Amino acid sequence: MDLFSLNPLPREGGYFRRVYLGGDVVSGASLPGRYGRDKVLGSSVLYLITPESWSSLHRLQGDEIWHLCMGGPAEQLLLYPDGTCQVRILGSTSKSGELPVSVVPHGVWQGTRLTSGASFALFGVTMPLAYDDEDVTFAGTEELISLYPQCRDMIAAFRQHEGDDFL
Repeated sequence: MDLFSLNPLPREGGYFRRVYLGGDVVSGASLPGRYGRDKVLGSSVLYLITPESWSSLHRLQGDEIWHLCMGGPAEQLLLYPDGTCQVRILGSTSKSGELPVSVVPHGVWQGTRLTSGASFALFGVTMPLAYDDEDVTFAGTEELISLYPQCRDMIAAFRQHEGDDFL
């Protein structure tokens, strides 16, 4: 963490440092209604997960693009608005079906943690419209299971270390 000057990311988990924030602003009137406010064009962070700290399940108002820089592999749980779920493996071994890049569409619940045996994963994470705290929503385990009953086991496995009081 010291090498990249990363800090703990409150509530979501992991460690981060913003490395880019765009200088241009788009009027809220020009954006989809889900924003309801002006937004800065573009932001990017370095984001680190470890066995003790991972990206808790959350959803964002904007699309998010994850690039694996080093380490891994990691698994990313995605819960889509249509009720389906998916697990992507973010890594550098294409023979194993791992992906070096993952695009998470807006409105999709997502969480990322290391796979068994991995010691860390460092990502570059970019949002076309800059992240701000109004963009993120968290939910408790029971709420997510009620929305995605067919994904119950994946949600429970992912959340086993968090507990609802964490969120």
